[in-house]
Amino acid sequence: MFPFRAVGFLVLLASAGCYDHRSHASVASCDDRQAKAEVLAHVRQHYLWNTELSSDQNPDDCSDPKTLLSKLTAPARLQGKDRGFSIISTIEGSADLMNTIQAVGFGSQYGLRDGRVFICQAILGTGAAQAGLGRGDELIAFASTRPGLDAPANQAPALLASGALWGSLEAESRPAITGFFRIRKAATGAVVDVAASTSRFPIEPVPDAAAPAIFEPGGGHKVGYFMLRQFIKLAEEQLRQVMGRFRQAGVTDLIVDFRYNSGGRLDVMGVLLNLLGRDRATGDVMYTMEFNPDRSSENRKEYFQPEANALAPGRIAFIVTDTTASASETVVNALQPYYGGSLALIGGRTCGKPVGQLPFINRSCGWVLWLVAFQVRNARGHGDFFQGLPDQHFTGTTMAIQDDLDHVPGSPAEACTAAALRWIATGIASGPPIPGPAAARPPEPQGPRAPGPC
Repeated sequence: MFPFRAVGFLVLLASAGCYDHRSHASVASCDDRQAKAEVLAHVRQHYLWNTELSSDQNPDDCSDPKTLLSKLTAPARLQGKDRGFSIISTIEGSADLMNTIQAVGFGSQYGLRDGRVFICQAILGTGAAQAGLGRGDELIAFASTRPGLDAPANQAPALLASGALWGSLEAESRPAITGFFRIRKAATGAVVDVAASTSRFPIEPVPDAAAPAIFEPGGGHKVGYFMLRQFIKLAEEQLRQVMGRFRQAGVTDLIVDFRYNSGGRLDVMGVLLNLLGRDRATGDVMYTMEFNPDRSSENRKEYFQPEANALAPGRIAFIVTDTTASASETVVNALQPYYGGSLALIGGRTCGKPVGQLPFINRSCGWVLWLVAFQVRNARGHGDFFQGLPDQHFTGTTMAIQDDLDHVPGSPAEACTAAALRWIATGIASGPPIPGPAAARPPEPQGPRAPGPC
């Protein structure tokens, strides 16, 4: 599918949805028994924790490949290491996620706050935005018909409890579906019912790349702000464009908004790290990849490389939540040995996924097995943040600040952005430290992962 150096992915793949393991076009040619044997062989050979597999490995005991995968990975899942990161997804969904410039869905993102569901963002031009959904609106109910909005089972708390909410709202890879939303508007408190349709819409990984925000909070600092939604191929040139604008403007410090970033491609992550590392020598280690003991000969180091628009920011503030995962976490971890106290994490504890997947394609059945196959560590060998960042090795500043739904991300009035600007200008934290993990994260079932709190 790709050259080896480009097939590694650091992404919270469950956010793409877990579908039936067979595409409709290829069901007739799909042999489940052969497919299960294929899954077992890949897991035994490539799985990062292949020495900890379930001792019962009889494929005939499982009804389908997805059930077998869940059974095999149960030990690592119970330890909180593979929290549903190894999945089976459709070929179409996987391609859309990583390589195209379009997505399918309502075009909105949701989060939890105090057990309630809120809209974090509605992308311009999508069904959600056209229906009037906006940041800070509360979801009261969701249904496939307008009368269904009154059904107890379709109220947001019931949908949350049943686990049906996120799959319904994401509606991934299913264009031309209409959904009905009961929303409490943030601005007025009014409860309204609206209809929205799914569609294909362009992905904009770096919003406002042509005109990124630049602030001057005082103390001689000129601060560039940008949001990166996901590490997809299209982001490379947009990131270079943003950094070029910042260089022309004489930006001295950066705010990198990862609050809704669930990860993506390793090669795109490398571009961003190079753009943040103008002072790095080509012999400086960016990160290392470690495979299972049977494949240790494939372990390797990646080094910083020159980028024409690279910056050497004095301070970098990262805005993060528990939706921040994989490649976005690894950027922070990779910079820690070089920036130390000049980094800040603002928001909440991140997801905790220092591992990446490799794809194994079964074209007859129309699916891709995304298997956790490697762990990523920084130049100091640190990379065990399964409880999220900050971990015990993080030496920068942290501030626990809730995502401010009353203002758009990147506004100097928005709470996380304001805290980042103040820290860059003064070195003073505007909130308490992000607390450590209370306990090991519980295992998560395979299936769509709920977005984190806004």
